[in-house]
Parts: sequence; C-alpha cells; structure tokens
Amino acid sequence: SQAWALQKALRELKLTDKVLGIDESSVKALLDERQIDAQVRPAENTIRRIRLSKSPAELKLMRLSAQQNVDAAVATAQAVREVETTRELRARFYSEAALRGNLGVYMVINGTSSELVNEPIREGMAFSVDCVSSCRFYHGDFARTIFVGEPHPKMREVCDAIAVAWREIQEHLRAGLRFADVTRLGRESIKKQGLDLNVGFTPHAVGLFHTDHPRPSLHEPRTVDGLVLEENMVLSVDCPVLEAGIGGSAHLEDLMLIKKNGAEPIHDVPPGVFVV
Repeated sequence: SQAWALQKALRELKLTDKVLGIDESSVKALLDERQIDAQVRPAENTIRRIRLSKSPAELKLMRLSAQQNVDAAVATAQAVREVETTRELRARFYSEAALRGNLGVYMVINGTSSELVNEPIREGMAFSVDCVSSCRFYHGDFARTIFVGEPHPKMREVCDAIAVAWREIQEHLRAGLRFADVTRLGRESIKKQGLDLNVGFTPHAVGLFHTDHPRPSLHEPRTVDGLVLEENMVLSVDCPVLEAGIGGSAHLEDLMLIKKNGAEPIHDVPPGVFVV
C-alpha cells in the first residue's frame, strides 16, 4: 500500500522521527495510518519555490510541451469553421494535442472551461481561447483571440491594445523584476494608449503545474507579495480583457524563459489574432 511504501522509505532514510514538510494533505493520513511519529509541516510553497528555476532537462521538456501545445492550439483555431459549437472546438483541441504527444488539461473558450456551456459558433463572433496541455507532466499554456469573419470594431482596438502592452512588458522581463511590477507595466501601457480597459496582466510560473509558484494559503496568506522573477523560470502573463460589451472576449498569452538580462519565448509566436 502507499502507507506501507511511505513508511519503508522513511525508515531507510532515517526520517521517521524528524520534521517533514509535505505538499499534499493526504500524506498526513498515510503517516497516521502507519503510526509514524514524524512531525509534519505544510511545505507546498517551499517546494514551489524550489521549482521556480528550471534545470536544463526541465527546460527541454518545457520547450517540447509548449511547442506542441501551441501547434495544437493553432491547428484548432484554423479549424474553427469545421466545427459548429464551442464544445466541439474543445474536443478538437484535445485531439490535436494528443496527435502531437500532449495530454489536454483544459481549454477556456470565450471565458469558460465548463462542458455545460455549448455555444454555437457564428459569423462575426470574436472569442478568446486559452489552451493548456502537458507532455511528460510539464505544461504548455497559450492564449489567443479568434475572429470568425469581421468582428465588432471595438474588438480590433482591444486586441491591438493588449498586443502593444504585452510587447512593452516583454521589454522589461528579467530576473529580479517583481511579479507586481509585471501587472503594473501592463496597466500603465493601457493607460498610455488612452484606453479605459480592464486587463488582467497576471503573471504566473508554469512547470509541473499550470500555476507553479508559491501561492497564498492559510499558513502563508501574503506569500506572493515578495515574489520576483528568477533566472531559468518559465513565466506566463495572462492578458485577458475583463470587460463586457466589447463584442466578444480577448486574450493573449505566451510562455517566456526568464534570463538574467531579459527574456525569450520558449515556443514559436503566432499572431495575436486568428481570422477565419
């Protein structure tokens, strides 16, 4: 059993009476089942901090997963007119990911990942897609906007604005930049462009999990406040437009490898908008 195997491993490592950090609450139940006297402390964020900076082998897997995820997303976007509903489109992404060796995790379409929503795809529709899949447990994460024919005029303005903001953010990405500054830079760009637009500009690390950096918890409620970009981490900046009444939904997201003095995408970078 799992409990027996855990006990055996701890005995061999001489850790049965030590202080153990765990990242999964079920581990505590396994320890109690075998009456192991080790003290337990929550350590999920400790492990997430360790994972921020990727090894060369991890970066190789991240590049593989990210590129296959992008290729699957692009193939799906180009096939929009071959499907009739958003549910069919999501199924198409999962199949395109599988064909390339990735396992589909989720696809947010027009702001929702729920299978209960099955919206018909119509002429003139403009909607965002946020595609996540994994290869050998490492994740790809990629988002774009799709125009089915000619969209509402406001949508073009919105998509152009977030593209400009994302380019300006990329110019500043480097090790040592605070997570909070990433968001600030994006919002300042939108303001400089003269727009009153609510965009997320939310940074998060990507790796073994879609969101793979320390996060607030009951034990560490303010853990994100001091986070900074680290060399060899893979960063996503979610740029969804959080507005109603603009004629659809828009999003833009790529994966960036953080370096000491800059950053670079770890996958091919298609256009910010697909017109089908």
